[in-house]
Amino acid sequence: MIVFETPMVLALIPIALIFLFIFIRINFVKFRSTAERVEFFKQRNRMRWWLFITRGTVLVLLLVALAGPATVQTKTVQGDPFLHIFTDESQSYSVYDTSVLPRLQNDIEKDIPVSISTIATLNSSPLGDSLLAQMQGDESILLVSDGRNTHGRSFGDMIFFAAQLNSTVNLLELPPVNSDAVVWIDGPGETTRDILNQFVVNVETAGSLGTYTVSVKVDGQQVLSESHRGPASIPFEQSLSEGYHEIVAELSITDTFPENNVYYKAVKVEPRPKVLFVTRESSPLEQILSNLYDLTTRSSVSGSLDQYSTVVINNLPASSIPVDSLATYASDGNGVVVIGGDNAYDKGGYENSIVESLLPATVGTGVESEERSDVNVVILIDISGTAGRFYDSGKSITVEDVEKALAIQIFEDLSEDSNVALVAFNNEPHVVAPLAQKSFQPNFVQDVERLTFGGGTVIEDALSKAREMLVQTEGSKNVILLSDGLGGSAAEELRQVRLNNLRGIKLYTVGVGPDTNTAHMEELAAFGNGVYFEPTQSERIRLLLGDVSDEEEEDVYRLEVVDGGDFITRNLRLNAVVSGFNFVVPKSNAKTLVTTSQGHPIVTSWRFGLGRIVSVTTDDGSGWSGQLLSRENSLFHSRIVNWAVGDLRRNKQFDVRMSDSNIGEDVRIEVLSQQRPTHDDFTFTQFDENLYETSFSAPSQGFHRYLNGIVGVNYPLELSQVGIDPQLPALLSLTGGEVFQVEDAEEIVKKVRTDSRKVETSLEGFRTLLIILALLVFLLEIVVRKIQENRNLNK
Repeated sequence: MIVFETPMVLALIPIALIFLFIFIRINFVKFRSTAERVEFFKQRNRMRWWLFITRGTVLVLLLVALAGPATVQTKTVQGDPFLHIFTDESQSYSVYDTSVLPRLQNDIEKDIPVSISTIATLNSSPLGDSLLAQMQGDESILLVSDGRNTHGRSFGDMIFFAAQLNSTVNLLELPPVNSDAVVWIDGPGETTRDILNQFVVNVETAGSLGTYTVSVKVDGQQVLSESHRGPASIPFEQSLSEGYHEIVAELSITDTFPENNVYYKAVKVEPRPKVLFVTRESSPLEQILSNLYDLTTRSSVSGSLDQYSTVVINNLPASSIPVDSLATYASDGNGVVVIGGDNAYDKGGYENSIVESLLPATVGTGVESEERSDVNVVILIDISGTAGRFYDSGKSITVEDVEKALAIQIFEDLSEDSNVALVAFNNEPHVVAPLAQKSFQPNFVQDVERLTFGGGTVIEDALSKAREMLVQTEGSKNVILLSDGLGGSAAEELRQVRLNNLRGIKLYTVGVGPDTNTAHMEELAAFGNGVYFEPTQSERIRLLLGDVSDEEEEDVYRLEVVDGGDFITRNLRLNAVVSGFNFVVPKSNAKTLVTTSQGHPIVTSWRFGLGRIVSVTTDDGSGWSGQLLSRENSLFHSRIVNWAVGDLRRNKQFDVRMSDSNIGEDVRIEVLSQQRPTHDDFTFTQFDENLYETSFSAPSQGFHRYLNGIVGVNYPLELSQVGIDPQLPALLSLTGGEVFQVEDAEEIVKKVRTDSRKVETSLEGFRTLLIILALLVFLLEIVVRKIQENRNLNK
């Protein structure tokens, strides 16, 4: 390949040729007659063309030489092979046979130098921090670890960093010499009395373990006992009375670490919150709410509301809703739920009323208008090097394949009159398809399929580019981010999302990849007033955009959860149809949680001051939505009201809150009090009005009582996960690493030598050759002219 040191010089070539052509055509001889002039040009015309060709060639050769032409030469050079072994000496890794390492080291040192560093010890595995501190770059690393990071920087992030430093990270897979199992409980740490709570007992195993028994006790009473083999997830339900409760899960098994065979979970149960239910007619929802809350039923919103945590308004017209008092009530931190029906929303005079200003949705006609706002969508697809790894261990599909398929699916789901753009990004954004109507994008799918992946990840620049494309558009403005959320600056990404949001741009994120930073992707979506999706949920984006294809109206409408990351809808499984609903359009800063399969909003929510307001646009189950009252859909109404209730301690004078922790980790105690609390062992600091905090390190596993509160303290974090991280081999493959066995000393040496080879690039110029050619052409011109002149003289 030919490159130029100063390529701008080449732009002078056409200018020089034009100047030469004009100069040669200029005549400096005076003629006595026209005939003499014609005869002269007839004799000189051929010579002028000869001069233009030869001197033009000379000029081109000299200008090309001046541009500094050179060819790129590459050659492979053998570097100094060296192996850096990182060993994991943490407690959890002791189930593997590390005694073979000295022999392996000796075998490798016969051929190449070896050094050993420790990256984890005893009860701490800060693998990411250790790798960052000890990595030198341009080296071969052999990782002897389970890849379980417990503290500090993300281990996955540091592996990506190693790849950028041209370091290869390989894995040594050691045989297990012991077996272990760990148990933990997922479920609420705070709830209200007499509610049926859902808990899950999880068991993870490593090595060869036989059958074990899982038992669960609640306040000393056994509620579950099952036998299992291998990993397991066992659900159970429990209703609890007011106060603190102790739940203990225990494995009956003999393994390496008995301390992680017991898990302690403390659950704080609050009194039922006071809820006001306002309805003019008998409602089937009244019985359901009375079973869950301290319910008061009235026919109108009147009197003081201060004693209630939430007001539920059922099917009332706008004329019966006192907006001023409800607005003040909600702003003070309380909740309002407005349920639809044949007297509410579009049927109750809400349109353009003061009531509408309180709600997260405005009344819509329910029919597609000819003046419908345009839907503008910018798809951001992550084409960094991390997309080259496998999407799932044991399968041949890569993250790249999944991202491309999702981008194409989203594009095809949009209606033909939507405006869509595609921006691919790694270290910088690349506009693949500019913002244009879908029907004018015939090559969109081919453009996606042709994308190549590589480089780093800079999400913030891609978000900024999307803002440039959307800021001047009319209609809804949406960005869909397909990425694993790894790399870049989280703070800068959030800043860009805020800037987008200020301009009315919503952000929807789809986490793609085995090591997706789900928490960060959810945070980006939340800041962007959007929704986070798993790849299997991406078809719901179409419903949220309000860009559904025209469908024939049906007698019944199936309900769809479109935002599964919200408190109301998390793990909510709906199996219900409704026969009617009120027509509304969500406001730009509201969250759409549930819609019909045609995209009509059913549940929308937003924050109003310090409070929370929810719009439910189907009825209370008396006419349109009877299936929502069934047992399998019973969480629908309770989740809505629970979210509206918010902080259960809001109206308390004194309260203690603690979260379960682990040995070696601080337990945070948060106290709500009218005055600074005192304790013999703690000093409290104030961090908000009437809120104080302190922390302590628990001395032992089990339940501990402080200030009348209970906290569960469990085994060290080091023992909370067992076995090799299943995603570790795929992660290391990003650096070109491989998995080796103990007997693979020769293969390890061969790999290190191969990886130590370096490709050197050099430039070989040929400027002198061009100058010589220019001189030869010039001499050729002189010779030809002399011959021609001699011929003319001899005539």
